[in-house]
Amino acid sequence: MSLLRLSFLLVLLQPAMAAADNEGNFYFGFNAVHNRIGTEDVLLVDREPPENGFGLGLRLGLNILGYVAPEFQIDAQGQDLFKDERGGLGFVGGGLRIHPVKIAEHWVPELRNRPWDVNVYAGLAGWHLIGKQASGNRGRAYEASFTSFHLAAEYHVTPHFSVGLELPWRFPRYEPYVYFDYQDDEVFCFDQIPILQRLEEDTCSSAPSPEASFFSPMLSMTLRVPLARKPSPARRGYPAPGGPAGELREP
Repeated sequence: MSLLRLSFLLVLLQPAMAAADNEGNFYFGFNAVHNRIGTEDVLLVDREPPENGFGLGLRLGLNILGYVAPEFQIDAQGQDLFKDERGGLGFVGGGLRIHPVKIAEHWVPELRNRPWDVNVYAGLAGWHLIGKQASGNRGRAYEASFTSFHLAAEYHVTPHFSVGLELPWRFPRYEPYVYFDYQDDEVFCFDQIPILQRLEEDTCSSAPSPEASFFSPMLSMTLRVPLARKPSPARRGYPAPGGPAGELREP
């Protein structure tokens, strides 16, 4: 490794230079997700349970003064994508990310200018789909709204770039019908097995709904764009760099 590359790496890893930007920012990030599903009701082709697996995701948010951020998230996992009987699952939703350590700074000043953060995310509303297609009325797809709760820890490599670990628990609320042909909107009620006839979605309103939950650990990379440029030390009335202690730079 060259000296220039080593110097650049050491600069990136300096905690003093990597304090979190808590003045408000727009941010976007990429997630690597591992979905683990717990269910006895959600069954796919030939009544096989869905597979745990890896997926990718994206998130966008607007951090307000470092305290709270409305955030949008989307992630998806594919299964057998290059086969005739392919499937997968996905989540699309929004919620609020809350930064309790930032709030605690008011009582514990030592927490300021830290290179790490711990936060929680409450997914307030979202849409979820899981399924697998197959011929002969054997396809299965389940549609749901969902809520979620996430616990996250981040380390700021630079003030505007962080890596993190996030632990989400997601709770779908499935519709009481199951698609056997999602493209043609053909369904049967969840408690009606085998399929007896093609039904409209509202026919199943009194039927029970399948239940499931997801635990989806994520590794994340997040980039931040400040909403306002911070004033330089000289504009705050600090001594100009390289000048006498009593000499101030003109604004």
